[in-house]
Order: sequence, then structure tokens, then C-alpha cells
Amino acid sequence: MNDHPEIISGSDRLSRALAEELKLPLTHILRQVEISNSSSKNINESLKFIETNTETAINLIDNFLLSAQLNMGQLMLELEPVSITSTLYDVANELSKFAKMYDCNLKLDIKRKHNPVIANKRALITALTSLGYGFIESTKKSDKKNEVNIISKNTAFGVTTGIFSKNVNIDAKNFNRGQNLYGFSRQPISSLSFPGGASIYIAGSILQAMASRLRVTNYKKTPGLGVDLLTSRQMTLV
Repeated sequence: MNDHPEIISGSDRLSRALAEELKLPLTHILRQVEISNSSSKNINESLKFIETNTETAINLIDNFLLSAQLNMGQLMLELEPVSITSTLYDVANELSKFAKMYDCNLKLDIKRKHNPVIANKRALITALTSLGYGFIESTKKSDKKNEVNIISKNTAFGVTTGIFSKNVNIDAKNFNRGQNLYGFSRQPISSLSFPGGASIYIAGSILQAMASRLRVTNYKKTPGLGVDLLTSRQMTLV
């Protein structure tokens, strides 16, 4: 008898959660097309809205495929010194249109100068962007101010970076227990008690492939999910 039935159903849960997240931008596209067909006004605005939702859906699929390749051992990541500052600017740029669509205030807060971190830049951008999708999506069902923060700070062991928002509700105990028991590829999505759970799941899975892990943390009393990254002593990027 299996003591952890959630492991068996983890794949199905992820598929359902991903389907729900994909359904949202596709539904937005359909509604916008219907509005555009019934009115000749604001055509350019409608096209931008459709473009953003289409890009979001494609990015979600790409992120999921990268996560699946890593989990199945079909892809190995090369780690190298990476500028965290440059990476976070790229993440903020990727998320900017999505945040605007949700009327969400996206803030980038980089604390001081960072030494390069050991990571795969493409995978790190993908993971943090996926994490951002989940947090931004959570703002639509919150009564609080729609604000999501991308933050990095130096620590005694390297650099901590992540996504933070007062709009999220994370069950830290279940989240951390799931990682300790199963690893992130088998993390119960039920521990992510806000919209965008599949995006968070995918982000954690990608980070795990870089020997890193998401953890529940907070910054100035703002909850979030962050990752600790080791810095490179061999090279300093300006």
C-alpha cells in the first residue's frame, strides 16, 4: 500500500493545474477577439492584449517542456558565472507586459552590487519568470494592492533572489515538508494555496536541476519564494 498517494497523482495534478493556467490567457484571447469583432474601436489595444496573452500561453508551455526535459534527464544544464543583475533585468522585462495586463505594479529591487552567481542563465531566467507568472496571477483575486517585487540581496553564503508579494498565501510548513520528503519534482501542488501553482511548481523543478531549491521566505514582512545561489570566486562581472 502506498503511504503517499499524492506522489502517484502528482503528474495528473500538475497537468490539471497547467491546463487551468493555460485556459486563462486563451479565454482572454477569445473574449478580446469577440469584442474586436463587435466593435471597430481600439483595434490596436485589442491586438496588444491578444499578443500578450498569446506570448504568455507559449511561455507557459515552453517552461513546462524545459522542466519535463530536465526531470526526465533529457537535458543537462551547464553552470557558469552569471550576472544576477543582468538576469533580473531580463526577468523584469519578460514579466512587464504580463504585469500590465493584470494592472499589477512590478518592482525590481536589487540590493547593492552582486558578484556573479553559479547558474545556467537561460534556466534561471525561465525559473524566475515562471515564478513571477504565478505571483502576478495571484493578484487578480486579492483585495490588497496589486504589487509584485523581484528582489535580490547579498547573504553570508552568496545571493538570495526571488519573487515577493503581499497578495500570496503560502503554506510554508507543507511547502517545505513536500520538498524534504519528495523533492520538488514530486511536490504536492496543494501546498501552493494561490493561483499560479503550476508555474511555481515548474520554477522549483528547474531550479532543482541547478542543485538549488525554492524556499519560503520574506522580505520586510512581505512573503515570497526565494532561491539561494552561490557566488563565483573566479570572476567578477561589472
